[in-house]
Amino acid sequence: MAMHGTGITLQRYSWNWSSMCIAAILYLSVPLAALLPNWVSWENSLLEDAQVLVLLFGMLHCVFFSRHTKAYYRNMWLTGAGAFLLMAGRELSWGRVFFVRKVTENGPQLVPMKDMPYHLGLEILIGVYVLLLVIALIKVVPWKKLLQVPLPILDIFLAIIAIALAYIGDRPWFTDFFVCSETMEEIAELMLYILLCKITDYYYSEL
Repeated sequence: MAMHGTGITLQRYSWNWSSMCIAAILYLSVPLAALLPNWVSWENSLLEDAQVLVLLFGMLHCVFFSRHTKAYYRNMWLTGAGAFLLMAGRELSWGRVFFVRKVTENGPQLVPMKDMPYHLGLEILIGVYVLLLVIALIKVVPWKKLLQVPLPILDIFLAIIAIALAYIGDRPWFTDFFVCSETMEEIAELMLYILLCKITDYYYSEL
């Protein structure tokens, strides 16, 4: 199905088992968050650890693709691996998860960034890394080729829903309304990262 005048094609995407599972989890994220214990959304706990594992899997997936693709796309997949690594670093709070100040009834309290060892150098390193990644996304990724591939519209739609749920779950007004909002946010983020891996796999199969 083509979008006239844009040159963009939408994939006729059928519901497969993974899409159905992700859609169901997103749809049920509020009751799931209410049923699950609060500790699953703490730092260094179940949902956070699962997110990091999925992102590291996505990074390794992209590295694998870079070694088994046409030379033209090799740097694109390495850039994708760098993007997954950046997201994993963010989920690890740039290493702060390894410096727990104390554990309270609301979960671990991490040391502030300013108290991290060599925090200034770390912040500069993160800034340079992000800058290089943005440059790579502009210069290396063959966007014209990617836009010729039919968009995985279902996974993109589910990803937008996941982003919206994660955003709502992080808002103070929703936290006051729904005490399990943090768990809902972490569930939505986990589904988003799984969808990013799915979309990555789709483009590898199409290019």
